Amino acid sequence: MIIRWNRVWRMAAAMVVATVVVAGALAGAVSAAPSYYLDADLGNDNNSGLSLESPWKTISRLNRVQLVPGARVLFKRGLIWREQLNVNSSGTANEPIIYGAYGDGENPVISGADTVAEWFPFSPKIYQKTFPKSNWPHVSNLVEDQKILARVTWQGMVAVNEANMPKGSFAFNKDSNTIYVRTTDDNAPASHVMTAGRRLYGLLIDKQSHIVIKDITFEQAALHGVFIWRYWVYGGIFH
Repeated sequence: MIIRWNRVWRMAAAMVVATVVVAGALAGAVSAAPSYYLDADLGNDNNSGLSLESPWKTISRLNRVQLVPGARVLFKRGLIWREQLNVNSSGTANEPIIYGAYGDGENPVISGADTVAEWFPFSPKIYQKTFPKSNWPHVSNLVEDQKILARVTWQGMVAVNEANMPKGSFAFNKDSNTIYVRTTDDNAPASHVMTAGRRLYGLLIDKQSHIVIKDITFEQAALHGVFIWRYWVYGGIFH
């Protein structure tokens, strides 16, 4: 699929497995620029990040770095980061900045969601959770054991009850910042892994160019999995 955009390009899917090329081609030449490694399990943000033996742990650490053209950022396969990746540097036509993966296993995952625990009974089959507004301004999706639950529109809902909320659904009251859920099996949410989209984007590119992102899975962002903003040059590829 070829996607061309003038100002805003976004992918709103719950999970996006992406190869994104912004105004450039995949470079074949070997660059002298540094490579950075991230390992969510064994990494440490006090490391240099410049070798397999000294990887960083968090995307937050990476987001503070101004990358040079030709730099590579590699995430360890089989691991998950619950953070937002902000691209804050541009490459060049001959030396794009490349974000990719290393190691064996599944693609690394950058998730916009956090695990939700400590639910409280609201009715025999519905449970509720109230979030601090400062930390959870909005909840637009809820996933139970990798299954996306149906969202029941809060506006116009007369009452929260089993008649209004079928199995495998949730509703969010933005006034009280409370989420209500009825699981797929009517059991308590504690018997499942529940995750809610918290960060707006999995990947944010804001005016940068000559960026390559490949072999990375973006999932469950609150707004858009991949968001490219204020980009005027035609020439994007997503597949």
